[in-house]
Amino acid sequence: MHIASTADAQRTSARKGKQRDLSLRDEGDGAADGVVVDLTLITDSLYQATYVVPISLGIGLSKHQVQVDTGSSDLWLASTACSSSACNAVGGQRYDPSGSTPTNQRITLSYADGEADGPIVWDTVQLGGYSIDNQALGTFLLS
Repeated sequence: MHIASTADAQRTSARKGKQRDLSLRDEGDGAADGVVVDLTLITDSLYQATYVVPISLGIGLSKHQVQVDTGSSDLWLASTACSSSACNAVGGQRYDPSGSTPTNQRITLSYADGEADGPIVWDTVQLGGYSIDNQALGTFLLS
């Protein structure tokens, strides 16, 4: 890891009239400390871009494309038990929670055009070469 030099400490960046001190900026060596995950742009409009990232779930490591939502900490997928028109409109492979561990908890998320509700389960999630055991995720029935 490289910490900015004294010369860098004198440099500041202006954005929208605000000054930002760059002296403590971490100039690491990028992907050597982690993994770069491929994102796929699936929609791009004037006000919104939607990206998906590949993950694998469960014992059989079924592959899924999940949307990246930087405004949420929740991982959720449409369940195989969902038969609503909203689930049919989502497309793609649905998640089968039958091999997961139930938490006996539910989650409900409200959106402008409907809501997502369903049980929270624990399962293995693989992302970018990392495997996370007992990751909590919502298995939703969309309405």
